[in-house]
Amino acid sequence: MPHRQRGDAMTDPEGTAQDLSAAAAPAAPRTPATAETPATAQIPATAQIPATVQIPVTDHEPASGPGPAATAPRRRRRWAVILIAAVVVLGLAAGLVVWAPWIPPPVLRPTGLVAGPATANSVSFHWSPPRTGPLPDKYLIIGTGAAGGSVAGTVTSYRRAGLTPATTYQYRVVAVRGGKRSPKSALLTVRTLTPPSLKRACAVHGRSTARTSSARPAAGTGT
Repeated sequence: MPHRQRGDAMTDPEGTAQDLSAAAAPAAPRTPATAETPATAQIPATAQIPATVQIPVTDHEPASGPGPAATAPRRRRRWAVILIAAVVVLGLAAGLVVWAPWIPPPVLRPTGLVAGPATANSVSFHWSPPRTGPLPDKYLIIGTGAAGGSVAGTVTSYRRAGLTPATTYQYRVVAVRGGKRSPKSALLTVRTLTPPSLKRACAVHGRSTARTSSARPAAGTGT
């Protein structure tokens, strides 16, 4: 048997040479079927490069819209409106300041009337000036049972002469300013004095009246 195998090998020299060359040549590495080299690199669909860079939007500079040349007229109009409003407000304030002093304060009623010294034919009294506001132009003296008069607004007293002795008089005072009158003051009662001569005459008249009365007989009596 071994000799036959050798003979076979000797009789097929080409086949043996092919087997020997195939055994001597190294086997070429095989590439796995799943490892395929892509022709180009593929980018995931989720990784997208933005076309433009977005600038944050603020209150003062919008991200999109007209440029500075277009916003300048708007700013000028806004400042014009603010300026007009300020002028209107100042005008109203100035008008109030100018108009307010022309509102006349009310004419206050005279108060605090007090009787002063009196004589047989004169009486006097005084009152208090207004606590607030300007002084009146004058005071009117209104008498009851006697003629009145007037005094300047800076005067707060009055004296009336030429009256009847031992007589009662009543007076009121009214303040006047700018043609307007105040309410009347409270009523003040004063009285002239009785002169000594009148007192003596009254006394004599009283004694004589008493004597005459005592000298007359009582009614219904006889002798």
